[in-house]
Amino acid sequence: SFAEFWQWLMAERAAAAAAGKTFAAYCYSRKAEERWMFGSVRRFAGYPGIPTEAEMREFVDSPQWVDIYQVVLDQFISPNGKGLKKIAPFAGFQWRDSEASGEASMGWYRLAVGYDGEVDHSQRERLLHYNEDDVIATKVLREWISDRAASEIPLASDL
Repeated sequence: SFAEFWQWLMAERAAAAAAGKTFAAYCYSRKAEERWMFGSVRRFAGYPGIPTEAEMREFVDSPQWVDIYQVVLDQFISPNGKGLKKIAPFAGFQWRDSEASGEASMGWYRLAVGYDGEVDHSQRERLLHYNEDDVIATKVLREWISDRAASEIPLASDL
């Protein structure tokens, strides 16, 4: 699945370049995403479609890899934390699962794969929704920062 993702991402990148468009891939916390991506590169090295570490490094070090968490760290004051679950609601986003959190998702994963017993297929669906919501939350937050945040939140000088 990582090879398919990488091939799709690079095809989108190439298509944008060929059409004279800009390209950016957004994440929330590059540290976490890069740990997973480089881990997959190392684990599946040599398999068809898997990039080399150098190819991955070129991409994540480029301006086309944008960490929204870093933008939040640099540009916002939030006394209750700067994680996605804390910030995205300001942009108007709510997770479908009222118990959504990184910690909860680890428990759901254990149930989904049967780590401690039987596989719980309902938790697989729950994880898919949770991960989908994280992706949508990042998109909503990125758009809010670009389009509305300056007019909707006070500046530090206003406080």
